[in-house]
Amino acid sequence: MENLSIETVIEMLLDRFSSTELMENTSVPDRGVAISLYCLFKDTFLLALDLIDKKRIVACHWEPTIDQQLQCLRRIYYVFDAIDDQGATDTFKENQKHQYEVRTSAWHCSCPEFAFSAFNNDHDITWDRGIIIPGSFWGGYILGHPIPVCKHLLACVLIERGFWIRRKILEKPISKEELILRSMQ
Repeated sequence: MENLSIETVIEMLLDRFSSTELMENTSVPDRGVAISLYCLFKDTFLLALDLIDKKRIVACHWEPTIDQQLQCLRRIYYVFDAIDDQGATDTFKENQKHQYEVRTSAWHCSCPEFAFSAFNNDHDITWDRGIIIPGSFWGGYILGHPIPVCKHLLACVLIERGFWIRRKILEKPISKEELILRSMQ
């Protein structure tokens, strides 16, 4: 039996979790994948699903220009943590407290949980400056240490990987100027 890295196992589970077949028949394998993801992420997985279920995520995207070729670079997520039960649909305003910016292509979230996960004192981070592996997605390219993750980032990864989850979020076109103003707040 081949030794698989935790990142490879997570990739395989996310592929299975986001596949069409699981939504067409909600059978035991569906639960098995969800339980496996829960075992790996503990409460972070449940909190990520809760953010998706309560529609607290807005996916902002803008039109590509000639110099932008990848879709993942044109999508930024805003996750609203402490808002009422209306969801993000009615709360995507300019002065929003507890709003976090998530960029899955950069493997980053602006929340404190992610910062503590990524930069705690237990270990030094070594970044792989080598060749990018095609098809690799989970966690960027950090070598030899746990991949930093928070509920916001995990929720956005689930959204990107699962087309059936996207129905639960607000897709909002945004101009580059609006994006810059939001990032400055």
